[in-house]
Amino acid sequence: MAASSLSSRLSPTGKKRKFYILVGLPGAGKSYFASLLDVKNFIVISQDKLRLSYDRLLQRLRDTIDTTRYHVVVDSCNHTPERRGDLIRLALERKLQPVFVEFQTTNERCLAQSTARINAGIPHPSIHTVAKAKEVLTEFLAKYTPINREEEVDLYKKWNVLYVVITTTAGASTKAAEFNFAA
Repeated sequence: MAASSLSSRLSPTGKKRKFYILVGLPGAGKSYFASLLDVKNFIVISQDKLRLSYDRLLQRLRDTIDTTRYHVVVDSCNHTPERRGDLIRLALERKLQPVFVEFQTTNERCLAQSTARINAGIPHPSIHTVAKAKEVLTEFLAKYTPINREEEVDLYKKWNVLYVVITTTAGASTKAAEFNFAA
């Protein structure tokens, strides 16, 4: 998918700004996806690149939302319903449309992507070795809750949260499906 077509598909037709919450394991493609977005319409706040604690991430998001007219993208794992709830509340308080973009892939693909990145010499702020990639992935797997719990989905319907799923598999192209929890 070309960057310009991706940005145009995600840009709203109305005036309400969007707040894109990327969700997925390390190595699932969140940062790559964020790098494809048109800088004329989106500001990406990457927890990894900025090396922010969760509290500082929330403050940076508040400051960015309050001082810009662009759509905001949260490039972080956002791996628990509690974190996702915090981000939805932030978006709604600031009158932005929350949109989840969940990256669904296999654990093996996440590790393979991280390993390929390391072997290619592409820097990552917190994963420098294959052993560290395995450690981080294992840590996140223990905590990760995909968006599929019924009580979470019911809450998202109430808040009219939009939802996009991006599925990647080894040797296959990326496929995206769009859903609206309110539908």
